[in-house]
Amino acid sequence: MRRTLIIIGTLLVTLLLVLGACAPAPPTPPGRFITQLSQTFFEDSAQLKAGETKSLDVLLSTKKDFGPGPHEVSYTLFRVARGCGADEIPMPEGLEVSIEPTKFMAYPNAVYHSTITIKTTPELSPGEYCFRFESECKGSSMWTGGWITVIVE
Repeated sequence: MRRTLIIIGTLLVTLLLVLGACAPAPPTPPGRFITQLSQTFFEDSAQLKAGETKSLDVLLSTKKDFGPGPHEVSYTLFRVARGCGADEIPMPEGLEVSIEPTKFMAYPNAVYHSTITIKTTPELSPGEYCFRFESECKGSSMWTGGWITVIVE
C-alpha cells in the first residue's frame, strides 16, 4: 500500500512538472521589454489632437551581466496594421513618429533615456494608429519588441 502511494505521488509530481514546462510563458506587460540582460520601459499608448506633438519616454536599464564591453543598441519604429500586427504599412500623411537617439553604445549596469516623438498635422484624420517598437543589441542575442497605440482625436 505504501509503495503504491509513493508511485502515485511520484506520478503526480512528474505530471505537474511536465504540465508546468509546457505552459506558455506569461505575457510581457504592456510597455515593457524584459530580458535576462536588460529591461526597457516605455509608454505603450498616447492620445493627442490633430496638430499636436507628444513625447514619450523610453528607459533602458542594463544589468550587470549585460557585458562584456559596450554593445550598440538600436531602436526601430514603424507603423503596423490595426490590432498591432508585425508587418509594416505606410505612414499616413500628417503623422510622423521618431525616436532619439536611434542608436547608441550601452554598457553594463547603466540606465539610458530616449524619447519617442509623435508629430501630427491638423489635416491628419482622427483614428487609432498602431506602431511596432523594436530594440536590437548588436553583439548579443538581445532583440525585443512591443507596440504603441496612438489615438488621434
